[in-house]
Amino acid sequence: MKVEWLHEARRNRESQLAYIAERNPAAAVRLGDAIADATVRLANFPEIAPRGRVEGTRELLIAGTPYIAIYRIENSKVVILRLLHDSQIWPPPEIP
Repeated sequence: MKVEWLHEARRNRESQLAYIAERNPAAAVRLGDAIADATVRLANFPEIAPRGRVEGTRELLIAGTPYIAIYRIENSKVVILRLLHDSQIWPPPEIP
């Protein structure tokens, strides 16, 4: 199955990796690899993660990291909506 990153999710990923790379470049590489591995797993097993807190979503814990990929399955693709650190509030207050 195809995996598509929405703009907001790509921005989340890029900003998290940049933040970590400033402090620990090797850790940023490891996180990038873990995210890439998770993306491959989603392509092959889109229902691997439990249902999310927002209707119609799923939440995949990125193995070995404190990050969560929020996604939904649409027709023949996985759409990653957000990539969040587990300390971030989700869902945001405006989403019931």
